[in-house]
Amino acid sequence: MFSPDKTKHVVVGLENDSIYYSFFNNKIPVIQKSLMGIELNEMAWKGLSVTEVKKDASRTQWEPLWGTQQSYPDYYNALTVKLKDKNSNTYTLLLRMYNEGLAFKYEFEIAEKSSLTLKNELTEFNMANHSKSWVLAHPWGKKYKKNMQVSQIKKVSLPLLSKSEKGHYIFITEAGLYNYGSLHLSANPNGSLSAEIVGDVKLKPEFKSPWRVVMVADAPAYFVEHSYLIQNLNPPSKIKNTSWIKPGISTWDWRARGAKEDGFEYQLNTESMLRFIDKTSELGLPYFMIDAGWYGAEHEKASNPLTTIPEIDLPRISKRAKEKNVGLWLYVNRVAFEAFDTDTLLAKYKAWGVVGIKLGFLREQNQTGVALLQHVLEKCADYELMLDCHEAVIPSGIERTWPHFLTREYNHSFMDGGYVASPVDHTITPFLNNVAGPIDVTPGFFDIDKMKARTYVKSELKSTIIAQAAMCVTYFSPLLCLPDIPEAYQRKPDVFEFIKGLPLSYDASKVLIGDIEKTYVVARRKDTTWWIGGVTNEKGGEIEFPLEFLGEGNYEATIFLDGKHTTWDKNREEFTKENSIVHANETLKLNIAPGGGVCIKLELK
Repeated sequence: MFSPDKTKHVVVGLENDSIYYSFFNNKIPVIQKSLMGIELNEMAWKGLSVTEVKKDASRTQWEPLWGTQQSYPDYYNALTVKLKDKNSNTYTLLLRMYNEGLAFKYEFEIAEKSSLTLKNELTEFNMANHSKSWVLAHPWGKKYKKNMQVSQIKKVSLPLLSKSEKGHYIFITEAGLYNYGSLHLSANPNGSLSAEIVGDVKLKPEFKSPWRVVMVADAPAYFVEHSYLIQNLNPPSKIKNTSWIKPGISTWDWRARGAKEDGFEYQLNTESMLRFIDKTSELGLPYFMIDAGWYGAEHEKASNPLTTIPEIDLPRISKRAKEKNVGLWLYVNRVAFEAFDTDTLLAKYKAWGVVGIKLGFLREQNQTGVALLQHVLEKCADYELMLDCHEAVIPSGIERTWPHFLTREYNHSFMDGGYVASPVDHTITPFLNNVAGPIDVTPGFFDIDKMKARTYVKSELKSTIIAQAAMCVTYFSPLLCLPDIPEAYQRKPDVFEFIKGLPLSYDASKVLIGDIEKTYVVARRKDTTWWIGGVTNEKGGEIEFPLEFLGEGNYEATIFLDGKHTTWDKNREEFTKENSIVHANETLKLNIAPGGGVCIKLELK
C-alpha cells in the first residue's frame, strides 16, 4: 500500500505462521522485515490464515480548537487485513499510510472469553542501517540519552528519534493510548527493536490497541512541523460545548515560594495567593495556579483535598480571583483521586470557581496509570475543568478527543532537584518529547540571579533571560505556566510584553533552523503577526535565516538578544532590544549568546 503522494509504501505478508511488515521511503527500506501481532495468555497467535484484505482511502482536514496551525490535513490510504486462527478467533490489522509516515494497530474479537490477559506484543521495528538514536531514559520522559547504538537500547520510553547511516531520520511513537500500558522498546540480538508493554494488561474480548507510528524524513524539523499526524490517529472531540476551554498564560506559586520582595516573602499562605492574584490581574494574564501543599502533604492519604491547611483560606482566594477576573488552577495529587470520590472533589472545586486541575505524580506508565488519567480526564470534562498532568504518560494525541487536556509534563522541566537542563537539552527536546504533543516545560524565569534562594529551587539555572522567553515559543503548549514572581515580570516589561502577546494557538508554524544539538529556531503566526523564538547550545554563534515566509508587505521587527557579555552562566539577565522594518526578501543574520536565545516579533504594518 502506497502513501497518497506515492513516496512511501508498506508491504504486509503472512509467512511461516507469522505476520511481517516492511516500510519503504522512495523505495529505500526504512523498517526492514519486522514482526507484527499480539499474543494472549488465553490463546497463541498461531494457525493464522488471511480471510479478507480491504483497501480504503480518506482525504479530509480538520480544525483543532487550539494547535500549531489552523487546520490539519488528514490524508491517508488504509489497508485492513483480517485473520483467523485455528480456533476461528478473528484478528484485524489496521494500517494507514500517510504522506508523513506509517501507522498500524490491532483489533480482535474473542467471543467465548469474558476477559483476556496480554502475554506479549510482538511488534518489532527493524530499522535499516541506523547509527545513532536519541531515546528517553526515564518513564516520565524526563531524561534523554543521545548517540545511542540500536544494540544498546533497553526499555526506553517513546518517542524515539534515530538517524540512519544514509542520513534520513526515523521517529517512532504511539497514538491513541487508551486501556493499555505504555509502549517501551528494547533491542533484540538480531538488531531490531521489540515492543515491551509496561505492566500487566487486562483486555476485554473486543479490543483495539493503540496505534504504532513510524515517521521518516530527511531532517528532524519535518517531525515538528507534521506532528499533527499523532492527533489525526485519534477520534474527533467528544466535547460539544468548548467555550470554557481557553489557552492562556498562568502565573504559578511553586517556584515563587521563599522569594522576598520589598519586605514581603512569598509563602504557602492566603496573603501570598491574594498578592499573586492581584499582580496577575495587573499583568493582564488570565490564570493563576496554586501548587502542592494547600490541603496538606500531597503524597499522604490522610491529607483531605476537600479541606485546606489553616494557612490557606481558599474561599477567600477564589472570591478575589473572581473579582479580578483571574481563572484559578489547583494542584491535586493522584493520591487524592485514588482515596476520594472524583465527583465529590471536582464538584467542590467547581463550586470554588476553579477553572483547571493540575494532576500531580500520575507516575505509573502501566494500564492502571493510563486508566486513572482517562478517568480524571473524562470527569473534568463533565465539570468543565481544564487539565494539566505532571509525571504523565506519553502524549499520544488524545487531546484531539479531549481538547481540555491542555498540556502535560512529559519532559525534564525546570526541576526542584539537583539536575537542571543544559542549553543543549533545549535543542533536542523539541525534536523528541514535544513532537508527541504539548509539554509543560515551565520556562520564563526572569530573576535568574536570585532564584536559588527560593524554597523549591536547588540549582542554578543554566540559561539566560532571552533564552527563557524564547522557550515560550520554541516549546509548544497551549497552557504556559510562568515560574517567576509577578514583580520580576514588571521589572522587565519589554521582554514580558513579548511573552504576554503569545496567543499559544497558531495559524501556522515553521522551523527556520532545526540543527539538533546545536540550534533550534521556530516561527509561529497568528493572523498577520509572527513570533520567532530561538535557542542554542553552550557554544552559541551566528545564525541566519531568510524571511521569505512573511509574504508581501512591510513588517516591524522587534528583536531581543542577550547582552554582549552574556552566557548561560554569566550576566544572564542582560539583554538588548532593537526595532527595524523588514521584508520577505531579506535574510536575518544574528549572533546568539552561548546558551542564550533570540525573540522576534514581526507585525505587518
